Amino acid sequence: MQNYPNPFNISTKLYYTLPKECMVTISIFNILGERVADIVNNIRESGRQIKTWNAVNISSGVYLYRLNADPVDGSGKFSKVMKMVFLK
Repeated sequence: MQNYPNPFNISTKLYYTLPKECMVTISIFNILGERVADIVNNIRESGRQIKTWNAVNISSGVYLYRLNADPVDGSGKFSKVMKMVFLK
């Protein structure tokens, strides 16, 4: 799902739902494609997940976040990229 709020000031919540236990990574990129943060990098159980990102040391602008989910049982991988706007 889309982060909320968007645009955001200082922090935003990223929501996602996993159908089964997965190795999850969520990375934040600036508009030039440079990675500015890795906010999740671990195994998560199935169900609804929420991760808050605090962007206190980041400049205002457009950012992309990429969620990768790799089920631990080896079934299909999932990846999605979404856009968010940070306004100070």
